[in-house]
Amino acid sequence: MVKARPFDLLAVPEPHSSGFALVAVLVFLLIVSAITSTFALTAWTQLKIASNETESQRLGLVAEGLTNVLVARLSGDGADLGLPLNFEPISCTTGGLTVVTRLQG
Repeated sequence: MVKARPFDLLAVPEPHSSGFALVAVLVFLLIVSAITSTFALTAWTQLKIASNETESQRLGLVAEGLTNVLVARLSGDGADLGLPLNFEPISCTTGGLTVVTRLQG
């Protein structure tokens, strides 16, 4: 090995192990980021699934409630026959949601 003098362009540099440390740290960070991104993607997917299930339950309850209201109005003693029974659409708005149904008599 040749000892390099300052500013000697012809000297052969000694091998260093600092390059290996950089590669090892980069590989470690790659592995950690792969594991972390997998957990983050799984958590995001579970959140979307739970949100969809909650919305489905909410809409199912609205539809069931509307059906119960229609059954009560049509089957009582003073049945409200003001509803069209010719399969014409009837709409009901609750909040920002509009439910459209058709009755056939």
